[in-house]
Amino acid sequence: MHRRSFLKTAALGAVAAAAPALAAPALAQGRTLWRMQTSPVTGPAETALDAARLAARINTLSDGLLTVEAVPANGAAQQAVALDAVIAGQADMGHGPVQAWQSRAGALPFFAGMPYGLTAMEMASWLDRLGGNAVRDAVHDSFGVQAFLCGDTGPQAGGWFRTALAGIEDVQGLRLLSSGLAAQVWRKMGLSPVAMAADETLAALQAGALDGIEFGGPARDLAMGYQQECKHYHAVSFTKPAMAFELIVDKDRYLALPQDLREVLRVACAAAHRDSLAAAAAQDAAALHSLMTTHGVTVYPTFPDSILQAGGKAAAEVFTALRDSSDPLARRTAESYLAALAILRQKADGADATYHAARARFLQI
Repeated sequence: MHRRSFLKTAALGAVAAAAPALAAPALAQGRTLWRMQTSPVTGPAETALDAARLAARINTLSDGLLTVEAVPANGAAQQAVALDAVIAGQADMGHGPVQAWQSRAGALPFFAGMPYGLTAMEMASWLDRLGGNAVRDAVHDSFGVQAFLCGDTGPQAGGWFRTALAGIEDVQGLRLLSSGLAAQVWRKMGLSPVAMAADETLAALQAGALDGIEFGGPARDLAMGYQQECKHYHAVSFTKPAMAFELIVDKDRYLALPQDLREVLRVACAAAHRDSLAAAAAQDAAALHSLMTTHGVTVYPTFPDSILQAGGKAAAEVFTALRDSSDPLARRTAESYLAALAILRQKADGADATYHAARARFLQI
């Protein structure tokens, strides 16, 4: 069976309870009306509004010629519902974090956020300036969709632990909430990653079924209430330096749009990406301050060196496995990504890191 036919059959099963399939874009007085399926998002209420804001921006920039209705996911929806709904013809477009469907293809994790990989801004540079968009288009063509980077929460937090961590020996055998490639890295380091629904995680932590939580950034973590149970918090993750969001559009319907409306989608998504980074930086800074001053949480700026070193070794093994994959798209994406990383890290690890260190030491305000 052709890959796209197989994916469509699987997606139809995943969204069988959704609205009837759309035969064609609805038209009203020369206007195109599209349905945007959103993915479930757990965290600050403002994050859940990102899809609605993007829909409104598209409506405004197109002067109503392309009108988008954002449809929230129901409580029982799978994380990948946004992609599945578009593949199955249940929606014209979908919105959500790439990590929700990153297991669908070997190349997709590169567009979500790789352990020890590109930061949010570096990922945007790779996509827009260093050839990343070409490989992303090739990957998404296999699903019959067009993808646009439309948001990122920036670096996630390293997570919550019941006790202070002195080194790699302290994490051996710990049951840590984690998923995706991050879970692969932690497993290589000696932990026991556990995956579960977000709404079950606090209860599992309280019941002792989890020893630690790797969930989101400070704002999302604060909203989840983990500070009630854990008081040791690592502020920056090495497994999730970015968490990108995509707008997924049915490829045939995208190509049928006039050029000006295609440009509306591109500009709207670029603005949404900028806004989400600014909002996440402000929200996470405020949440981190609240955790320290109001909730009595001990915040560690990073992990002990032995944990970071073990994480780097494990991340390199994950990169190598994808680069040497039998999947040609995964190999092509890995090669493009690693080439961009080699270029971008020179400035980030050099001049940028030196500046941040100097500011921390010498700006006394």
